[in-house]
Amino acid sequence: MNDKNTPNDKDDITQDKIENSPYRDVFKRIGVRIRNRRNELELSQDELARRTGLSVRFLVSLEGGKTNISLTTLISLCEALNLSIFEILTKEKDRAEVIKDITHALNSLTTDDLDGVRNLILHIYKSRYHQQRNSKKP
Repeated sequence: MNDKNTPNDKDDITQDKIENSPYRDVFKRIGVRIRNRRNELELSQDELARRTGLSVRFLVSLEGGKTNISLTTLISLCEALNLSIFEILTKEKDRAEVIKDITHALNSLTTDDLDGVRNLILHIYKSRYHQQRNSKKP
């Protein structure tokens, strides 16, 4: 376990917790995106800590949306995760978040409702696939 504190890590940990911050949701979103990307790359928190020089303790707090992050630390994480800062900071949901939201909603539907959703998805898919095929024709 990497418990060393780099200057960036120490600065971030000693900043005020963001529990009552108006930016709390932003920090939670950043943490979720970092965790999701780390998992996509099949990296442990220990490995990400080693690559960035941050402590595992800080990464746990960051991924949980419980701490602030400096720009230099954010850049270091983006480089280690092969992400742009835009991908981390944008308000758009990432694919994993969208799929999770859809799955949650689908689990509450009846079989008849699910059949309707399936038909809608197939319609959208066929429409887009048809448009893509037609746009590639000379």
